[in-house]
Amino acid sequence: MQERLVRYFISQFLSDKRKKIICMRTYRTKDITDIHLIINAVYMAFKGKWHRTETRRILREYPGNTIDEKCTNLAKSIQKTIILMEREPDVYKVSERMDSTTHKIRQIASTSVLSQVYHWLFVLACQDIFMRQIYVHQCASIPKRGGTYGKKFVERWLQHDKKNTKYCLKIDFKKCYQHIQPNVVMKLLRNKIRDKNVLWLAETILYSYDDGLPIGSVTSQWLCNFVISHVCHYLKETLKVKHCIFYMDDGCIFGNNKKKLHEVKRQLDKYCATFGLVIKENWQVFRVDYIDKKESARMGKNVHKGRFIDFMGYKFYRDHTEIRRATSLRIRRKFKKARKHIQNKEPLSPRLCAGCLSYMGAIKHTDSFHFYNDYIKDVNLKILKGVIKNNENGKQCETRGNRNRKNRCRNVRSNPQHKCPGS
Repeated sequence: MQERLVRYFISQFLSDKRKKIICMRTYRTKDITDIHLIINAVYMAFKGKWHRTETRRILREYPGNTIDEKCTNLAKSIQKTIILMEREPDVYKVSERMDSTTHKIRQIASTSVLSQVYHWLFVLACQDIFMRQIYVHQCASIPKRGGTYGKKFVERWLQHDKKNTKYCLKIDFKKCYQHIQPNVVMKLLRNKIRDKNVLWLAETILYSYDDGLPIGSVTSQWLCNFVISHVCHYLKETLKVKHCIFYMDDGCIFGNNKKKLHEVKRQLDKYCATFGLVIKENWQVFRVDYIDKKESARMGKNVHKGRFIDFMGYKFYRDHTEIRRATSLRIRRKFKKARKHIQNKEPLSPRLCAGCLSYMGAIKHTDSFHFYNDYIKDVNLKILKGVIKNNENGKQCETRGNRNRKNRCRNVRSNPQHKCPGS
């Protein structure tokens, strides 16, 4: 009798423990019926689109003397549709565009500005939950987590933990956005979100597009990182990987044993299949770049062996970081064009100046001293900055008139509360 009681209590204890492990904790999101959150989503969706015909047509449908009043009335109508759950599915227009960096043809899905308000509302409501779930070494399409953020970690690991960065497993997910299905995303969202309104809004957004996640939508980048975060946690917590980093769908996993990394790849294939993700066939395990001490002593300089890591637009070596060859070629051409305009005293376009100054960030964060001296030093950066400063919108009130003499101030693009004196 006593043995039966002991067995019963042990079984009850173990079942309760399993329930605690299985049950996921859900979190409370921001209230998407809050009028202030909806107004914020309206301004985020309309940012940079105030001059569009579609935006003007939407604002004309709502009463108000100023843009603020019109946006508030628009937010109230959106609030009603969310409370009543009467939103129609999004309509996407798919167009093919060539990616200038990778030279790949991508199918970009664009939707109406009004639909983008709902997308931004979902992102603003769930952003805190996503940031809790997303792994610390996930970069790209996350605020304050770009290539420079991830570059610091890779450099630190290569220079200060040589033992656990001896080998590298480099992977890439095949057509990541297209392979992520709505039912998989909704299952993961229900484990984290308890608000029914937010889950309803997520369903209307996800099931509006047939081919996975639409490239070009603000929700897609967050949901993609949210799904891949489960892969990152699996690598760290279950497979006990020492170092791993993901730049959207590209990943680098480090280890001190080649066989273990091959086993990690096999386990990762099975786990990723549960989310519909497929690793490309061009995955590789290789010896990371290192300095051969014997050869270096004989040659009198650092002799590198192994392979550099081509990741996030950089070439990572054990003791320094370089720019990719294709990127350096684009930088040379851009600055050559600017140099020619300055020498001939021709007007510089703001786009050319902005491109040159943006490339300075890549030069600043890499070991490109000789490259800077050879190709960039003789270009006066103050002239480029002056062109951009004089061209900034919002500094001067410039009006443009049409046949009906209805003038629109350019300041409205940057400050919707601004009233043009000509109106």
